[in-house]
Amino acid sequence: MILCRVPRTIRVRVLWSLAFIGSCVPAVSGYEGIRMRIETLTVPPATGPLAMVVVQNTTAEPWKGEISLQAPEPWQLSPAQRTVAMAAGETRRPAFSISRARNVEANRYPFEILARRDDQLIVHRQETFVASAPYFKASVDGQADEWKDAIPIAFRTGDQGTTISTYWNRRQFSLLVAVEEERLTPMDGETSCDAVQFAISPLPSPEDPSDPKSAGRFEFLLVAMPDGRAKCFQLATYETTRVETAQLRPLAALVCEDAEVAVLRLDNVTYYECSVPFRLMGGRLQPSEGREFHFSVLVHDPDGTGLRELAREAGLWPTADDRRDWSDWPGARWGDVPPLGNKVRWGLCTSKY
Repeated sequence: MILCRVPRTIRVRVLWSLAFIGSCVPAVSGYEGIRMRIETLTVPPATGPLAMVVVQNTTAEPWKGEISLQAPEPWQLSPAQRTVAMAAGETRRPAFSISRARNVEANRYPFEILARRDDQLIVHRQETFVASAPYFKASVDGQADEWKDAIPIAFRTGDQGTTISTYWNRRQFSLLVAVEEERLTPMDGETSCDAVQFAISPLPSPEDPSDPKSAGRFEFLLVAMPDGRAKCFQLATYETTRVETAQLRPLAALVCEDAEVAVLRLDNVTYYECSVPFRLMGGRLQPSEGREFHFSVLVHDPDGTGLRELAREAGLWPTADDRRDWSDWPGARWGDVPPLGNKVRWGLCTSKY
């Protein structure tokens, strides 16, 4: 936090939240009464998407001010600013249109959010990434050669890297997770093992409110088996209750035979690849260009880095319900810090170009 003086006695308080490829520092919560973050971009910047800012009033009083957004050169954003009024505890999502943007191979885009009220200026700096699945049908074999046209998100946990890529076609949603790790520990009984856990859920809809007792997501677990095969388990459907997802259920009853899955170890990288049919999602997520939804990934590496979280890389804030957003399962090791939630905004696009 930096406090400095500028002309006309405007006070400037800067909240640093810099997310680099090697680290991600979440936003400081509640300072000066609000917290801010930039959402992931759901299509490549050069296509002219909207940039969404999430602003939350953390006080017990109303808040009203001007929110503006600054992007990398030579990007242009409009409007120049938006007036945001929030009741106590309320969250708003002001949008800014993007033009003259350029895609970058690293898939890292720095932004600066500015909130002005009276004589105060709060600045929040954050990098975000494109979170989108291009259209392509991948062969599920654990090989990464077909994934060159995906939009990868790469980050590091400790000294180990993780890269997450997604595709879609009219029938399937596909995922490739490349995990740097010292060794691959397969699932053997209920002892701790390496795994990839991911969740997909539709965006909230006033026309179709979810039951607060239900999981409200489709959740899957990918593991390697001792005999070299790979398995996918469906840990939750939209209607599975939150009570059930918190229990240690026998995984044998949750095997997802309809999913294609492969786990391949090459040098010091484990590749988890799978394709999940959209029909398993009960019509709640329709495969079409421009579709947006919530998505996130946990990488379980219990004998190495512990949990690796896509949500932390996306800058999500911790909430009281986060732990309930992930199913427990025999062999999972959660560590001392519970994982963040699974509400990273994602999209389906035609191409990364």
